[in-house]
Amino acid sequence: MINKTVNYFLLENEQLGIESLFHLLNSGLLDFSKLNQYLEIEKNRKIILKQLNKIKHPKVKNYFESLINDFKNYLPKFKNNDDIYVNLELLEEYIYRVPNDALIIIKALINNKNPLKPKTRIVKGWGEVKGKSHNDLIIKCIELFDKICYLVHISVTSGHCFR
Repeated sequence: MINKTVNYFLLENEQLGIESLFHLLNSGLLDFSKLNQYLEIEKNRKIILKQLNKIKHPKVKNYFESLINDFKNYLPKFKNNDDIYVNLELLEEYIYRVPNDALIIIKALINNKNPLKPKTRIVKGWGEVKGKSHNDLIIKCIELFDKICYLVHISVTSGHCFR
């Protein structure tokens, strides 16, 4: 139901976006299985996830659980840190809805004994550009952990948040 012409209205006006998504959910017209194909740009996905995070609905809960489970299952298969980082940025928009599963991902990344090396690309006009390092992932994980540390039982820091 969401198409590229509607995306503009959903993305540019948060309240309209939330109301539209809520209406689509209640009318059964929002197909979560096709949502990502309409939102190919990461910024747009982040906005929709942020809007969905404000909607308390069983289908949204199931969608977030599906996203986090896909992330957990795919984590060992990622080929570069850049893709992991993008997924961490997306997780940031709905982390409050899946804090225990998010903590599993955070712990896995922090405790990773064989981290991926940064991906290097050649960008015309810029030359060699390094991708995200494992340290970048750790920093993002700490930022994410700081958002949920009061929501989960903490054993990673002896019960203390990073504040």
